[in-house]
Amino acid sequence: MKTPTTIRPSPAMVVAMIALFVAISGTALGLPGKNTVNSGDVKDETLKSRDLKNDAAVQSSDVIDGSLQTEDYGLESVLNSDIATDAVTASKIRAGAVGTPEIATLNVVSAHLATDAVTSAKVAPAAIDESKLPAIDQAQGNIHDFGNQAAENGQWISGDSTATCPAGSRVIGGGVNLIGESIGGNDEIAVSQSKRVGNGWAVKMISDTDDVDFAALAYCLN
Repeated sequence: MKTPTTIRPSPAMVVAMIALFVAISGTALGLPGKNTVNSGDVKDETLKSRDLKNDAAVQSSDVIDGSLQTEDYGLESVLNSDIATDAVTASKIRAGAVGTPEIATLNVVSAHLATDAVTSAKVAPAAIDESKLPAIDQAQGNIHDFGNQAAENGQWISGDSTATCPAGSRVIGGGVNLIGESIGGNDEIAVSQSKRVGNGWAVKMISDTDDVDFAALAYCLN
């Protein structure tokens, strides 16, 4: 009787058999169905901007209120066009967060300020000087000629003059301009009324001399 012959596989055969075993017994890596990837399937910090669909991947409803912090925003990443009208209110701005560098030149006008919003307590000393104020012009009214009235020493005569600021400017005060010869020692002249009228200034004067005439002045803020 012949002794059975032992057949030993070659090293190449062993490697091939191991590879075949792994191939037929390995675990499938594909995920079945749709919507099966969640945060546990994604390695932290592996997704990049190019992996997210523009205008669809992350929306406001996907962000928890108050979860985004300053460090989450890149420089100039949020523009005016990204902010809805009236979206930013006083309650959403931290005290002292908005200073002069954050405000563009001529970006805040009177229409943006609530009534009585700016008081003296909110204006720093010397913060407003002549360079920050618009020009102030002077408008003169009609010249009232006392010489057209009969006047003798001791007899009072009166006259009126009104100065009006031009369109586009606003009256902020007024006064009177005396015109003519100097007032003598016994002459008397006085302002009986000086007040704002419309967009101008009206003056009424009384005098006991016809040597001096007058005209109202209005100071106009452009």
